[in-house]
Amino acid sequence: MIPDEKSEFKILVTDDDNDLLLLTQRLLKNENYKVSVADSGNECLQNIRLEKPDLLLLDGILPDMSGVEVCTIIKQDPCLSSIYVLMFSGMKTHSDNISESLETGANGYLIKPMNKRELLARVDAVFRVILAEKKLRNLQTRTDAILAAVPDIIMVIDEKKKYTWANQAGYRFFGDDVIGKEVDFYLESKQQVSTTIHPLFNCEEDSSYSECWQRRKDGKKRLLASCIKELKDDNGHITGTLSTAMDITDRNQVEVELRMRGEILENMEEGVFLIRADNRLIVYTNPTVDRLFGYDTGELIGKHISVVNAPSEKSSEDKTTEIIESLTVNRVWQGEVQNIRKDGTLYWGHANISTFEHPQYGNVWISIHQDLTDRKRAEQGMRMSEEKYRTTLNASPDGILFIDLKGIITEVSEIGLEIFGADIRENLVGKHFLRFVPSVEKNTVRKIIDKTINEGIAQHVGLKIKKKNQFLFAGEVSATLIQGADGEPLSFMIIIRDISQRKKMETKQLHADRMANLGEMASGIAHEINQPLNTISMVMDNIMFEAAQGDNVEKGYLKKKSDKIFDNITRIRNIIDQVRAFSRSYDDYILTSFDINASINNAVSMLSEQFKHLAIGLNLQLEENLPVIIGNTIKFEQVIINLLANAKDAVIEKKSKHLEFYEMIIEIRSYQKNQSLIVEVTDNGIGISNDDINNIILPFYTTKDEGKGTGLGLSICYQIIKELNGTIEIASDKLHGTKIKVVLTIQKKN
Repeated sequence: MIPDEKSEFKILVTDDDNDLLLLTQRLLKNENYKVSVADSGNECLQNIRLEKPDLLLLDGILPDMSGVEVCTIIKQDPCLSSIYVLMFSGMKTHSDNISESLETGANGYLIKPMNKRELLARVDAVFRVILAEKKLRNLQTRTDAILAAVPDIIMVIDEKKKYTWANQAGYRFFGDDVIGKEVDFYLESKQQVSTTIHPLFNCEEDSSYSECWQRRKDGKKRLLASCIKELKDDNGHITGTLSTAMDITDRNQVEVELRMRGEILENMEEGVFLIRADNRLIVYTNPTVDRLFGYDTGELIGKHISVVNAPSEKSSEDKTTEIIESLTVNRVWQGEVQNIRKDGTLYWGHANISTFEHPQYGNVWISIHQDLTDRKRAEQGMRMSEEKYRTTLNASPDGILFIDLKGIITEVSEIGLEIFGADIRENLVGKHFLRFVPSVEKNTVRKIIDKTINEGIAQHVGLKIKKKNQFLFAGEVSATLIQGADGEPLSFMIIIRDISQRKKMETKQLHADRMANLGEMASGIAHEINQPLNTISMVMDNIMFEAAQGDNVEKGYLKKKSDKIFDNITRIRNIIDQVRAFSRSYDDYILTSFDINASINNAVSMLSEQFKHLAIGLNLQLEENLPVIIGNTIKFEQVIINLLANAKDAVIEKKSKHLEFYEMIIEIRSYQKNQSLIVEVTDNGIGISNDDINNIILPFYTTKDEGKGTGLGLSICYQIIKELNGTIEIASDKLHGTKIKVVLTIQKKN
């Protein structure tokens, strides 16, 4: 044994025989062991906790406790249990005593008296065992440290294809619960098990290499490069495999990116040159360069770069020198150059050249070359397109404005200048569009913009507009959203039409229609007035009769009769006022809130007698407590009268077909649905054909016989309802008649 190793080996001798204790201490020290002594169990335990000896020679009988008790305490303490304990006794020892000692955890048993040689042999044997165990533990510690420090993943797989051991890298990758799990639990493809693991267990090969995607503990896929080797027992049977793996995901990604960059370079639409700065020779061209200049692959390599520059006012060498001088000073150059192909044809190209240090060629220039032939053609086409655009813009009969997202006018057509009364474009271009809109109409402009942004288009919106001289005119505006390739709003195209004359014509026609309706209602109105006149006449006859019977007429009787006269006079006045209001023009009418049911009743009152005379049944179903509408109540009454007049004509025409049992019915219904007020006028008349139904709201379109209609009635109704922010829907068939639905949006209260 090496003396230095024994001198580090600590032995504690515990015995109550002082002579034997000292003799044993001297004997062991002579062998170069490090020896301490104790003569009681408590002293032994105290010494052990302080010095932690490698070997304890423990007497079975001590003054304060037995050796078995001491051994039990030592072996139950995790910090002391690794101490090697040899118990001995000088008494006649029964096998049960030896068994009890060994069962407490003692590592051996000696029987006194022992001779010197036997004692030293037993201690030396223990020393060699403990020394070997220490060296094994040190080796294991170093091995564990090495395996822990290895960045590669090391795993052991048993014959059931389950993980049984992993180094720290393995735990970091697969997680702390990897042991006991099957290999294919982590594999993205189960096929990898059959192609890499199974051949090893089938003795087809003793090692393999594979790259496969496996799931890390966080669930992410990673590419592992694995070397797998079989493990065998002493009989040569395969017991499992040992695998070492490296995460090559990032490296693989770099390789993929490099390949991708190479593919991009090879497939770029632009030509790429690599030119040595020291001798101006071409050292690389991508396929685009070869194709662009008409050379075979690699044919330009080694040629001077001036070979691709076409001579013009300067020679190709002079042009090359000019570019190189700029590169020498600025390290970059870009511009248009005229190039020459191998077959001598010329074309214009654009070159973007920069300088960098190449590991093989030193200082080099990389030139990105683009064929400008298509761009030159495109520029020429754009110039022609611009001319066509200007011609089309100025040929439009309506004014056209282009407005950016901030509301600034950026372009205007010739008619637009004329509509606004502007002399030159500068009078409009650069100005905000709201500058030409009266303040009362700005909310309408916002609604137009919102609708255009949300739906892409807003059409035929009435808007008062100011000319340059501040004169107001009636306009009709349509707006279109202009978007970029990604759908991002860029600007607005505004089409403006001056409809002042059309408005005047519609107003005249509206008034004419009122007069025509009044003419048709004349007999009914006369009947309405005739009734109260008859009543007044009869009352006056009664009064005159009573007066003739005697000298005195009772005051009560006179008051009752006079009240009846005045009631009927008021009734006549109301009828006349209603007719007068209906016949007036209301262009300057101030918009107010009104009850649509009241308007419907007013309209019906002017037609009811006429309908009775014609035997037309008129049914009213008006929902009570409807919200009010903001607008012109007289115009709304005109709409109802127009719809009723059309319905009347439809049922009369159907009656004229000599239908014996046909009953003419017209129904008016009002109700609220969500945020809308709806008025439906339904008739069981002749109906409208599918060909006509989409055209009847167009101006001057009529289905009536010549001389019986102008075709403006429904068109004007449509415009009036549109002014009320409403719509008109028409449904009809020849069998059941027609339903016209007026839908009005309920205005929110401020």
